[in-house]
Amino acid sequence: MLTMRTRWPNTSIIREKFPDEFTERLQLLPILRYNTAPRIEPMTNDRQPYQQQKIAALEKECTYLRRKLTRLVAQQIEQERIDNINKKLLRQTNEQLLQCNALSQQENLSKSDFLANMSHEIRTPLNIILGMANLLAETELDTVQMQYLSSLRVTGRQLMEILNNILEFSRIDAGKITVEPEPFSLHKIIQQIEASALPLCLQKKLKFHVDHDPLLVMERIGDALKIFQILLNLINNAVKFTRAGTITFAIKEDYTAGNDLVFAVIDTGIGISEDQQENIFDRFTQANDSLSQQQGGAGLGLAISEKLTNAMGGKLRVKSVLGKGSIFSCHLPLPPAPPSDRRRLRLDASLILPENFPDLKILVVDDVMENIEVIRMYLKDYPVQIQAAENGEEALDCFTGNTFDLILMDVRMPVMDGITATKEIRQREKEDASPAQIILAVTAHAFQEQKNKFLRAGFDGVLTKPYFKRELIQTLFKFTSKDRTLPAPEKMGNKAIGYCLENDTPEKIPESLKKMVPDLLQTISSDLTLIKSFLQDGKYENIYATAHSLKGVAGMFGFEKLASLITDLAQTIKAGDAIVAEELFAVLDMYVVQLQTQFT
Repeated sequence: MLTMRTRWPNTSIIREKFPDEFTERLQLLPILRYNTAPRIEPMTNDRQPYQQQKIAALEKECTYLRRKLTRLVAQQIEQERIDNINKKLLRQTNEQLLQCNALSQQENLSKSDFLANMSHEIRTPLNIILGMANLLAETELDTVQMQYLSSLRVTGRQLMEILNNILEFSRIDAGKITVEPEPFSLHKIIQQIEASALPLCLQKKLKFHVDHDPLLVMERIGDALKIFQILLNLINNAVKFTRAGTITFAIKEDYTAGNDLVFAVIDTGIGISEDQQENIFDRFTQANDSLSQQQGGAGLGLAISEKLTNAMGGKLRVKSVLGKGSIFSCHLPLPPAPPSDRRRLRLDASLILPENFPDLKILVVDDVMENIEVIRMYLKDYPVQIQAAENGEEALDCFTGNTFDLILMDVRMPVMDGITATKEIRQREKEDASPAQIILAVTAHAFQEQKNKFLRAGFDGVLTKPYFKRELIQTLFKFTSKDRTLPAPEKMGNKAIGYCLENDTPEKIPESLKKMVPDLLQTISSDLTLIKSFLQDGKYENIYATAHSLKGVAGMFGFEKLASLITDLAQTIKAGDAIVAEELFAVLDMYVVQLQTQFT
């Protein structure tokens, strides 16, 4: 930017370059105009010499002021010229900045599109590889074949985890971390962690152990996907740097911080020195370079885990002794889910066995026949009738004149993509005033904004590749059981007792189970009496053991409300709230009496 010099500008040059403006500026002060000094008449008295001296001084001052004014006018003109130049330069700079910003946004968009396409191209064949590997594991194989298959499955999962880390890292780098808290079950996360960690540990002959308080509230509110990614990164890191011993995954409540949970991954590995602990969460950093070269990895896992933990308002810490092992602890604020969500999340896995699964007719739309075959094989033991289509146009033809309980629609297909086909179905429903068809997007796109885009396009949900048998079955059950009733009591086994009593239909209890009910209710009542006496005697360990046992009985025989009340009671006692505990005891007593009255 241009600036004025400190010396006076050359007045003659300014007058020559801007004659009209220079004269106009000077005329603004006529008293200082050339040859316009006040006329002083000569005086004849004795004071004439003094007056002449004063006049001379005034004329000298006027001359000085005229010169100063001339310089000021010239300076003002020069400053305006410089200002105009600076404005022009500023305007040009702003235009360049806008162009650079637009170019940067375009580059970021291109990068996001590239990552999304890369994700899709890798996840699609990976879904087939892992799916077929899982199906192959259900067949009869000899020992050598099982070893080969185990290596294949472990390597496939590692590839998926690396892909997830790369995609998540790109989002973190772009400042696009979004946290989406919703009710979830810790049971599901534990099952996913076990399914991922056990094969890795078996390969290295490590023991894997899960430890958590049996009375811990397992239904929480948080971003389950990010929590799983954090924990999986920590466990993978522990397995990588542990040659022998045990990997322990522990969950406990942090009573000093409200609703915080502490997830700890404890290993008996090589440990981390104090100086390495200072930068262990930096990107592309690994504590032991020689071992990491043998085990692989990009050094992104811990960096991503820390960023995701911070985004959820938590803290990731490490304690380690070189040569003895490490403890990575993730502190996260995860409040308990409301009671209504707890009951929904406590849906027992046995309810999704084939005999408890609803009869369904579904349409699977995918241009890759291997993907359809994986779905067929996953559902071969379930009462699900499958019709297939290769693209959106075929899906519309199948939809016309047919009724489906659910449509699994791949997003990217030739001829007509899944989004276009779904919009067409929604338009037909609007024109015909027909009930809304349940349509799930099946996609390899993993970014949340892409999933939101699919939901806005008319899909009811999203199933992300690669998915496994359990995920597919749970998803189908979730979206098709909203308006369905539970299986008939005679198909529920022992759970029929609790289900029928809690739903005021004791007459529907199968005859083969009715003889068990009196003894069962007496056992429940006796255990509650024991808990109350233990509370009065301060025998808290006995309380927790008895409550845990009673909760197991309640779950085994389908008493969902009873199991929930027992959990709340144990947690209330643990928190030292005697008044609320007494109230819960009263509720439980009335509950058991009501059950006994119903049956008699």
